[in-house]
Amino acid sequence: MTRTVRTATWRGVQGLLGLMGMTLSWHAQAQQQAPTVIYGILDIGFGRYQASGLTRTTEVRSGQMAASRIGFTQKEDLGDGVFAGYTLESFLRLDTGASGRNDTDPFWSREAFVQLGSSKLGSVRMGRMSTPLFDATARFNAFGASPGFSPALRHTFASGVLESVQGDQYWNSSIAYVSPNVEGFSLKAMHAYEPNGANRGNSSVGLTYSRGLVALAVTAQTVRIDSRQPDGSSEGAWQIAGSYNAGFGRVFALYGQNQDSGFDVASKVMSVGCTIRLWEGNVLAQFAQTNAQGDAIDRQHQTMSLGYDYELSKRQDVYLVMMRDQIRLQPNGLTLATGIRYLF
Repeated sequence: MTRTVRTATWRGVQGLLGLMGMTLSWHAQAQQQAPTVIYGILDIGFGRYQASGLTRTTEVRSGQMAASRIGFTQKEDLGDGVFAGYTLESFLRLDTGASGRNDTDPFWSREAFVQLGSSKLGSVRMGRMSTPLFDATARFNAFGASPGFSPALRHTFASGVLESVQGDQYWNSSIAYVSPNVEGFSLKAMHAYEPNGANRGNSSVGLTYSRGLVALAVTAQTVRIDSRQPDGSSEGAWQIAGSYNAGFGRVFALYGQNQDSGFDVASKVMSVGCTIRLWEGNVLAQFAQTNAQGDAIDRQHQTMSLGYDYELSKRQDVYLVMMRDQIRLQPNGLTLATGIRYLF
């Protein structure tokens, strides 16, 4: 009898150990299938910075060639092509150690969303996300998403409320649909809701085609949420952009317009540029011109950037950039800066 009890007890222990082993195995497999990936960019430089009509400064600046950031992302395969995941990204200012692009940014100021989707149908995302207009502008210019040196980005987003588009490059409280790539075509559509529940919101859609040597994008957006705008006003903007791989390098062009009802201003933005492979790096050149007209403004703004980006390795590069900024009837601004960028 005692032996029978001991045998049953031992079998129970074996069963428990087996169940624990299978649980740990399943947990290990889940961890292997869906690891959290940590990544980012550390960019910092030194130079003389001056925008047209403003005072010249000599200083160390973070995130001029690429916005310094740290990110965490996970994408878990749920079977049959279905997946779920999240992305959290925070801007960093290496010169001060602070988070955000400025003191008003939230901590997760770049992207902060969860998603559910499938490889065949696309994904639905909710949270804070980049707009299709920002995605296209960053993609179709020689300096990419450079906040400090890209004329296309500066003119489209960072030249003041009477010239650039309203709203941020990233929208809070958003729902977005991102399609799969079908024969080179992909779609991103999103809507941002006003936090207080008012019947207003921002909407944007972007259609991109990329196949072979050619890439094209058409984007449009309507902005009704912006603290700088008069209540009840809105702004509509659209853009067409493209690039071509010419063998020796890549050429870029974009054109956009925005009509602001709040300030009664219409702006037209044109930008062209190219990248040329030279030695162990790339020559970068980009030009942008904006004409903004309305009751409060009649402005022509031109910016030209020329730089060389030398690759030290797959993760490190150093750069030298000269940028000339000119607003009609104001003194020229000349920027000359160098820096280093590290990807991880």
